[in-house]
Amino acid sequence: MLAAIGYWGFHQGKTNLSKYALAFILVLIAILIWGIWMAPTSKNRLETNYRIVAETILFLTAAFMIYKTEQVTLASIFLFCVFLREMIAYFFKW
Repeated sequence: MLAAIGYWGFHQGKTNLSKYALAFILVLIAILIWGIWMAPTSKNRLETNYRIVAETILFLTAAFMIYKTEQVTLASIFLFCVFLREMIAYFFKW
């Protein structure tokens, strides 16, 4: 997920500085969101069902970002993996 977000951010910048800065900032935001609300040791961890929804949104955003960089096959594979991961998380209440 982080690689997909960073890859998309890098392709949005116009200059080298803006490419790296945007990629870094977007990845940092994703890490913060995950660390605050979804990490296993977080004090603010969401309840299971809410966490699964939040994780799905984050992963779907990453899949959409891959798709927008014209990596359709990779986005499809990633989307399939997200679906499997979230179904397993839902049924086993990770």
